[in-house]
Amino acid sequence: MPDSPADDSSDETADTGVGPTSRELRVQVLLDGEPAPDTTVLQGGADGRWTTDANGEVTITVDLTVIGDIEVMASRSDARIQGLIVHDSDYNTGEGDTAGPFVVSISRFDTSDNPEYTFLDPGDVPWEESNTTMCMHCHRTLHEEWTLSPHRTSASNAVVQDVYQGTAFALDAEDCAELGEWASVQTPGATTQEDACVVADDARSQAGFGGCADCHAPGIDGVVGGRDLLDATGFAYDDGVHCDVCHRVEAVDLSQAPGVAGALHLLRPTEVPNSSALGEWSPLTFGPWDDVPNPKMGAVQRSFYHEAELCGGCHQDVSAPAAGPVDTTRWPDGRLPIHTTYGEWEEGPMSPSSPCQTCHMPPNPEMTNSADLPADATSGIGVTGGWFRDPGSVRAHTFYGPRQPEGGMLELAATVSVALAETDGELVATVETKNVAAGHRIPTGEPMRALLLEVSATCDGAPLAAIGGDVIPAWAGAVEARTSDESWAAWTTASPGDRIAVTTDTGVAVDYDGYGPFGDGTFTADEKGLGGAELVGVVTITDVAADGTLTTDPPLPAGDNAYLLSDDQALAGTPGWAFARVTADADGAMYVPHAFATDIVSDNRLAPQEAWVSSHRFPTCASGAVVTATLVHRNYPWGEARLRGWTVTDQVMDTETAWQ
Repeated sequence: MPDSPADDSSDETADTGVGPTSRELRVQVLLDGEPAPDTTVLQGGADGRWTTDANGEVTITVDLTVIGDIEVMASRSDARIQGLIVHDSDYNTGEGDTAGPFVVSISRFDTSDNPEYTFLDPGDVPWEESNTTMCMHCHRTLHEEWTLSPHRTSASNAVVQDVYQGTAFALDAEDCAELGEWASVQTPGATTQEDACVVADDARSQAGFGGCADCHAPGIDGVVGGRDLLDATGFAYDDGVHCDVCHRVEAVDLSQAPGVAGALHLLRPTEVPNSSALGEWSPLTFGPWDDVPNPKMGAVQRSFYHEAELCGGCHQDVSAPAAGPVDTTRWPDGRLPIHTTYGEWEEGPMSPSSPCQTCHMPPNPEMTNSADLPADATSGIGVTGGWFRDPGSVRAHTFYGPRQPEGGMLELAATVSVALAETDGELVATVETKNVAAGHRIPTGEPMRALLLEVSATCDGAPLAAIGGDVIPAWAGAVEARTSDESWAAWTTASPGDRIAVTTDTGVAVDYDGYGPFGDGTFTADEKGLGGAELVGVVTITDVAADGTLTTDPPLPAGDNAYLLSDDQALAGTPGWAFARVTADADGAMYVPHAFATDIVSDNRLAPQEAWVSSHRFPTCASGAVVTATLVHRNYPWGEARLRGWTVTDQVMDTETAWQ
């Protein structure tokens, strides 16, 4: 705690017996020994901000009631924040009622990046509290939140590694026999080799393509940008996007390639510190606050930590695909919009007032400051432990998204509603699906994600089969897909209990307002890639003969397309709808991981506040039918997941039931 304020002979003090609560100080800031104009001067723990004049001077009002060190500091974009503690005896210096001048000396930091720098270990649990080189030593709560976020697993994610190496690590040698070759590959996160299933199509291996590491493993020591994802070892692999990467970002330029290849400009320190306690290099950290004078941080304030721009450094990727050239009549600049979350937000109603941090880094009102200063602290407040911040000022480092159900993001994002009507002796269910809360399109981010609307009905508690209406598209999963030009007589891959969904083509393309050329008038309805399809029926297989001949209940109807469905997550041709950015590879395979894509076939994802209406027909029910619509968020394509042994997760976003 600071010393008690000096005695003051003013009438106020004499009348009340209470010392002054504020005092004016004259401050001069020197930058590299010269007066520093246009520099912010402030007091730790207080709200006021002042700017120096042409002589680097300014008069400020110090709040003497602030708990902890009375610290005056200077902050500017090209120098580390530094300050000095003002003591009681200092208030009596200067002329008249203004003490000072007090000189705060700051120095410009070197703006050249240091490839010799070793990224700091964020730390792990159990808590290594004694190790001051680890971020978690002071920032325990923020570290714990980040530990549970997808940012931490961005490099170690098994799906990312499978796509990168063209592997299926989840499969054993027996399961691999039909898929590819059991061969030796590099162990992710290590320099050793191990046997694993390598997908037969060599074109699916992206090893050596540095674009992945630029965002998924940005903390690889040495030169940043263009690195091989397999170079990520240690906590560059284990911790993915960690503290010492994000808080080395000195500038953001979204005109450059995503990640540390360009959009995120990292600046690692080059100066030698004046104390060995500060480590090998003089600390240099960038962040949102201008009042962090702790020399262990070497802090510099950057406003973009409060803005969506920082997130856009990785969550905006419009680039030439790694898998080969695109059709330039469709994509004139040779680039595909792979990840466009930032662009979607930028053109939506939440820009600029509610950046990404508003939802994905919500305020944590229980935190007094980012260094876990105890709410009942009476010492250590100031330069070392920081000052108390207003409740909610510190944002959680949870980075909530679809993989964190506890964040409730999916449940808040969308709604479904169902309206029923009888028309021409049929029950028609009209379902509206709406993006009600997300500031970007849904789903967003990784193109393998999709929203699937499933519509079903019952009559007296028994399933009521749909007889027409909109359907979920083929890419949502089928063991086999056949057209009417092929034989439907025998299905050797079928088993009793499987289903077959039959659809007919309407011949009319579905028009919609999608992202980029899918909504700005560039593409016609036909070029937007959603061909109209109508449900004929879904039947259940009751028996399969040795030659593959089926017995179904009811009989298999005629139609244009038939889809063999083996489980509840295989949904091609069933009643419902889907929203996704659908990729395609050079061979025309649909809904492939974006590293293999050479085209975006369709993109009907829902924009903020946008609704889509689908229609579904059922037979009438004398006692009254019950229709249920359920919207789920799916993480991976069913077919790709089945191929590689990934787990498909369908998370319910909303469900609505209507009674006839």
